[in-house]
Amino acid sequence: MKRIISVNIVCAMLASLFLLSVHATGTTVSVGTASCMAGESVSVPITLSGNTGFSNLGIEIEYDNTALTLTNATAGQTGATYTPAQNITIYPYNMGWDSTSNNTFNGTLATLEFDVSASASGSYPIRVSYYKGRDRNYEDGTDVNYDENFIPINLTYEYGAISVSNGTVVLPTVGPDPSGALVKVGLVSGAAGETVSVPITISKNTGFSNLGIEVGYDSSVLMLKSATAGQTGATYTAAQSITTNPYNMGWDSTSNNIFNGTIATLEFEIADSAAAGNYPITVSYYKGRNGNYEDGSDVNYDENFAPLRLSYVTGYVTVSDGAVSGKSIYVDNIRNDSVLAFNANINSDEQITGVIIAALYDSDGKLIALHSYNAESEVDFSFANVSGAETIKVFWWDSMSNMLPQAHCETIRL
Repeated sequence: MKRIISVNIVCAMLASLFLLSVHATGTTVSVGTASCMAGESVSVPITLSGNTGFSNLGIEIEYDNTALTLTNATAGQTGATYTPAQNITIYPYNMGWDSTSNNTFNGTLATLEFDVSASASGSYPIRVSYYKGRDRNYEDGTDVNYDENFIPINLTYEYGAISVSNGTVVLPTVGPDPSGALVKVGLVSGAAGETVSVPITISKNTGFSNLGIEVGYDSSVLMLKSATAGQTGATYTAAQSITTNPYNMGWDSTSNNIFNGTIATLEFEIADSAAAGNYPITVSYYKGRNGNYEDGSDVNYDENFAPLRLSYVTGYVTVSDGAVSGKSIYVDNIRNDSVLAFNANINSDEQITGVIIAALYDSDGKLIALHSYNAESEVDFSFANVSGAETIKVFWWDSMSNMLPQAHCETIRL
């Protein structure tokens, strides 16, 4: 007999799961997301939630300091004594709060202000973790992050990101230009210390004579070991050094080349110290040594020198903490107006089976909407006429009956 689980039961389970994800692992420190144009300034909040009381709280912030310059860090009204890093240029930037008794503040811990480089383009992660001390020998929950009884808070850390547009690149959050070719970086997963291969593909290509791209990544976590061009039939030119970041690649053809498929494969080594999370691999047009190339003019044109009208989609290397190996979910919020629309990419070393659950919650953690889908490599879903939504969690389970996780839950703050 076919087993059927009622929606009410599943909703109750998901509501419980949400509460567990916040409280069972302790307090959560989250970095927000923001977007801006290259050359602008932008503010990013750091929030504290699920806090039942701290006597000491110490965190540090990491970011791509070749694209972002931290100009100010303002503490929120926590009621605790705040101690910032001695200098705004200290990297990673550290922040600390102390209280004589348990402080139960929840809300905006701090606001970070960044100046964004005029040459920046793509998504830049802002990472948060515990403060490791001047000599990098502090332990989380021992030297920092404990309550009035010196019991560890058991912090959970959630990364944020700054999405930067230079006016030409189409960011993945708004979707690709349907009229042009698409250059897309793949999604892969691996554990700290492993080596992973990341594909770059081109699709909807009707013909190029010149194609020039550059690929950016977080060199503190990922080390580019090799870049191999696909069998495009065009003449390939690589960056002079494998350590160049962003790494540039070019293809030339005497007449229109209509290749579609994998144009290159990048091999990255993940640092042994890499924390679990999603690390973006950005792709955009090659801007030249002096950063003055124009997309569709100096690079990326057909045999008649007409612009290719390329769109670019960021990929990710998902670093697993070892609990679930070789499987991951990455979710793009592709529209956020009257309809919340999403695209979930499922990555697995094995055949993809099971069920995808998308659950929408309000600010109090209450489940307000639920959808389920058969697990596939790519799943589109949306929520219509939903108000008060603050968080979406996407689960990949083996089935509705067993509910065994196949990958870490993906959480998006709306």
